Amino acid sequence: SGVWRCRTAYNCTEACPRDIPVTQLIEEVKRAILFDRF
Repeated sequence: SGVWRCRTAYNCTEACPRDIPVTQLIEEVKRAILFDRF
């Protein structure tokens, strides 16, 4: 349920010291759940 709390403000992505696209990955997980690919 944690992915649904993400508001896609890209704060985590901007703050990530390893340049991990956190917001993009969360959005991919959301899509996978919605389209039953998880």
